[in-house]
Amino acid sequence: TFVESMKSVITKMVEQSNTSLDIMETARQEHELALAGTFQAALHRKISETVSSFFAIALAHLDRNAGLFLVGVDEDRVGTLWLYLFQRSFSDMNVFNSCRNSRAIEVAADGRGGAYFQS
Repeated sequence: TFVESMKSVITKMVEQSNTSLDIMETARQEHELALAGTFQAALHRKISETVSSFFAIALAHLDRNAGLFLVGVDEDRVGTLWLYLFQRSFSDMNVFNSCRNSRAIEVAADGRGGAYFQS
């Protein structure tokens, strides 16, 4: 399913990024705690920021050439095949490492899907 595919890809990105949740560092950041209100909220905010940035990378890759709509198509297992190809291409194209050093996400599109990417 879509959720399982995204979970798998995001988990791999977290592992590759060497991201760690430094609880003591969070506790020392007075400004962060003041903004969040509680220590739990500060940790939740850090986790949400990490996961949402990885989700954006995965979603951009999934929607290359306007392919995101194929996830919901269940004709002849098109959606299942598309999710398999998404996971495979994400790994084979080394998407996360390509995006890791850049703040911008490049969405490769050749226009074959009839829709061009617009930022």
